[in-house]
Amino acid sequence: MTTGTSEDSNKVFVASAMEAAIKIGVLMLIVIWCFQIVRPFITLVVWGIIIAVALYPINCALSARLGGKDKLAAVLLTVLILALIIVPTIILSSSMIEGAQQVSSGLKDGTLRIPPPSEKVASWPVVGESVHNYWQLASENLKAAVEKVGPQLKGAVNWLLGAAAGTGAGILQFIISVIIAAVLMINAKSGRV
Repeated sequence: MTTGTSEDSNKVFVASAMEAAIKIGVLMLIVIWCFQIVRPFITLVVWGIIIAVALYPINCALSARLGGKDKLAAVLLTVLILALIIVPTIILSSSMIEGAQQVSSGLKDGTLRIPPPSEKVASWPVVGESVHNYWQLASENLKAAVEKVGPQLKGAVNWLLGAAAGTGAGILQFIISVIIAAVLMINAKSGRV
């Protein structure tokens, strides 16, 4: 009789172990999926915390000047920081776009002119003569000069566009981090221990 009970308890143990293993596996899968969802935001939140900690003394001083209005101080500080980031970015971007459009239209219309090089360019060490010759070609026949360096120019343009996109993404991430820092500063008093 004890062998039957032993077999039954072994079956129950194995069934319980399988059930526990399945539950643990499903739980691990859910944790991994949740981490995959949260992972893009971890850097933004960490930078938001760093910015909030760095700006908190300024926020407290501004709040004291505003008569203890913590939320107003955090909002004003955030608006000021965002203005310091966004305004120069917009000015620089519009200037770069306008310059690129002028160069592009000048190339299409054939109105873009490059002045001839100075004779001093030819005396530059190592690269002076080749730069002078290419610059002279560009000043006389821009189309031939562009065709001569077409593949390299295409690679440089692709690199420049990639760098601009990376810079734009970095600025956007910083803006989001500043907004997260503002939320943390607004709720700083309630989070004190």
